[in-house]
Amino acid sequence: MDSTRMSLLSVSLLRLRGFVVGATILATAPSPLGAAPPAKVYAEAEVDKAPRLLTHDAPKPPVTPGEVVSITLSWTVSLEGAVENAKVDASASPEVDAAVLTAVRAWRYEPGMKKGKAVAVRVVRKYSFGQYAKD
Repeated sequence: MDSTRMSLLSVSLLRLRGFVVGATILATAPSPLGAAPPAKVYAEAEVDKAPRLLTHDAPKPPVTPGEVVSITLSWTVSLEGAVENAKVDASASPEVDAAVLTAVRAWRYEPGMKKGKAVAVRVVRKYSFGQYAKD
């Protein structure tokens, strides 16, 4: 099935005079011409050289003075060094999550390397923001 992709469509329709009308359609469609299978995504521990951050703006989430919040995120660094599939794994708050995700999605990396070739790498990071109150 390397030259086709499968798609499943479920359709629920009305109950007519005691009959349930519905359908499940399984169809095949050719893959787009020249489409390569998705690249394998490695964990940082699986690569010879981890991705290296080249450009970034530090996130500036809204944090109340005296408050410290933490957020854990994960994302994939693509073969081209772009951030893809960024998501929050442990939330701080919706506002903090949105601000940090916006910043991280704009970051650019030197891609990770395995056996001399650029590879996609999944990155997981925990960040803390804010200042501890002074006594």
